[in-house]
Amino acid sequence: MMTSNDRLLQIFGKEHLWNPQTNKGIDPLVSLANRWVLFYFSASWCKPCIKFTKKLIKVYQNLKNRVKIEFVFCSIDTNEKVFESYAMKMPWPAIPFGSSLRNKIIDDYLGNQGIPNLSIFGKDGIMLEVDDVVEQVSKDVEAVRFPWPSQTISEVLMCSQYYCKYIEGKIEHIAMTSLDKKYLMLYFAAHWKSTCADFRTKLDKIYSQLKEFRSQHNDFELLLISADRYEDEYFQHLSGAPFGAVAYEDETCRTALIKRLKVRGVPVLAMLSPVIDGDRSIINYQLPPSFTFSSVPDFPFHPKKCWDLKDDPLAMNEEKCILIFCELSDDIVQECVKEECVLAANELQLQNAKVNVFWICDPNEVSDCIRQSTCLSLTEDIQMILLDLPDDSTYYVPSQSINEDMLAQEIVKFYHSPGLKRRLA
Repeated sequence: MMTSNDRLLQIFGKEHLWNPQTNKGIDPLVSLANRWVLFYFSASWCKPCIKFTKKLIKVYQNLKNRVKIEFVFCSIDTNEKVFESYAMKMPWPAIPFGSSLRNKIIDDYLGNQGIPNLSIFGKDGIMLEVDDVVEQVSKDVEAVRFPWPSQTISEVLMCSQYYCKYIEGKIEHIAMTSLDKKYLMLYFAAHWKSTCADFRTKLDKIYSQLKEFRSQHNDFELLLISADRYEDEYFQHLSGAPFGAVAYEDETCRTALIKRLKVRGVPVLAMLSPVIDGDRSIINYQLPPSFTFSSVPDFPFHPKKCWDLKDDPLAMNEEKCILIFCELSDDIVQECVKEECVLAANELQLQNAKVNVFWICDPNEVSDCIRQSTCLSLTEDIQMILLDLPDDSTYYVPSQSINEDMLAQEIVKFYHSPGLKRRLA
C-alpha cells in the first residue's frame, strides 16, 4: 500500500525499530506510515542531551494528543547496555543498536552536526529546514509553534530593507524589494581571507559575463554577504565591486543568511530563485569550486548530482557515490544507462540522500584504479558499486545481479540497502 511518506520509509528497507518498553520489534512501515517523523540524535554521556530529553518528552506528549507523529531515537552511544538504559527513558521507539541503519541515518541526517539534534520530516516524507531546532523546541515544550518553521529566505533578506552599492564612487542604498524578480546569487566572503581576495578577481569578471548573459531578461543580481569583523574591512571589500552587499549594520540579516545557507567557510557562492509566492527557493547551497566562465551557460546552476565520472573525479572525495560501469556496452545501452542514472539521482535528491551518481562509459585511469581497488573485473554486464571515500575508503557491491531494465529503481534500492561494508585494497 502506498503511503504519503514512502520516500522516507524506503530508507528502512526490511529493518525494524525497537520498542524499549516492550523489548519487541516494530515495523516502521506501519508505525511511521502517513505520519510526521522526528529523528532524535542523542547520547547518554552528553549532559545537554539528558537535559533536552526531559523537555522533548513533554513536547512528545503534547504533540501526540493532536498530531499524527512518531519520534525515533537514533543513538550516538557506543555501548549497547548504556544505549538500552537510556532508550528506556524515552516513550518512543529506537533504531536497534546493532543495526547498520543507525550509522546510515547518522551519516545522512546528522553528519558533522553536534548533539542533541533533531531531523523533522513532514507527512510527505520530506525533511524540513529548521534553524536552531533544539533551541526552538527547548523554548516551546507546549509545541505551540510546531513544526518550528524557519524564517523564509525572503523574510531574512527583508530584515534589511536596502542593500549597499558603490555607484560613481559613492555608497547608494537600494531597496531590497527591487531584487524580487531576479535570481539572486549570494557571495559569502571576508576581506581578510586571502582565498576570498584571489576569488574576487575572477568573480568580478564572471558577474559581468552573467549580467550580459541575462541582459535580455534583466533577471540576475549578486550580493556580497560579508563575514568581515570590522566595518573598514567591509567597505574595503565592497570598494570597486560591480555588485552590491547587505549592509554591514544589518548583522542579524547577514548572520541569519549564513545559518540558513549552512555556510561553513568562505568564499562560498549560493544561488536563489526569484521571489515566487512570497519566498525564494534555494537553487544551490554551494556552487562547486570549479565554477568558472564556462559555467555561465548552466545558469541558474541547479546542483548536479549525476554526471560522467571523468568530468569531475575529485567529487568522489567529498561525498559517497554510486558508480555505474558500462564500458563494454553499445552506444544505445550507454545512453539508456545515463538516463536511468539521472532518474535515480533525482529520486535520491528528493529523499535528501547525500550521494552522487556517476556513470563510466569509457575506460580511463580513474575507473581502472577503482576496478583494481575493488577487485571488479571488466565484463559486458552493467556493474554497480557504492563508494564512500569519506568513510575511511569503504565500498559496497550488490549481493544480487542487477535488473538492467529497472536500473533507476535498482540504484535507489542499492543505496538504501548496500549490504556488506568492505575496505579498498
